[in-house]
Amino acid sequence: MYKFSRKHNSYILNWDLKIIVGEKYVQSIKNFPNELELISNINCPTQICYADSKHAALKKAAHRYYKYAKEPKELVGIKGAGHCFIEGETGNKLYEKTANWFLKHI
Repeated sequence: MYKFSRKHNSYILNWDLKIIVGEKYVQSIKNFPNELELISNINCPTQICYADSKHAALKKAAHRYYKYAKEPKELVGIKGAGHCFIEGETGNKLYEKTANWFLKHI
């Protein structure tokens, strides 16, 4: 997931794209609870949305989280979206998918 780079005197995170971060950030990751355990303990309908573009950073993580989530669950990739879902109509697509999920499961 991360390794120290002497060249950059920083850590390189490999989350589908490489990100340079400092020691403080790496320590916060080490101290964060196991997200797969947290996800497997969710006992309500779960929708996992992710940006589905060439440079999306958390695409693999979304698929991994989906595997650990309990039913009912849904995995939604928004084509062409970046991290903030501001590209074209991607924000509207995200809203529509999420609103429909809530209406179905409330």
